[in-house]
Amino acid sequence: MQTFILPHFTDPWILVGFSFFLAAMGSGCNLIWSAFGSAFAHLFSKYTRPVNAVLALSLLFCAGSLWI
Repeated sequence: MQTFILPHFTDPWILVGFSFFLAAMGSGCNLIWSAFGSAFAHLFSKYTRPVNAVLALSLLFCAGSLWI
């Protein structure tokens, strides 16, 4: 907020509006994050071994790419 909003807007009502907007966006994104997390938790619990294999291979790939 200090970097992107305060240098351009100084009216207190606009700043209150931005505060409510940021709070609403944060709450909405948190709700979406938890909904997808719940959906993926159900999917991951159903397919535990394939998901673990894919995650392990991804981890090995990332670790290998750090060394190369």
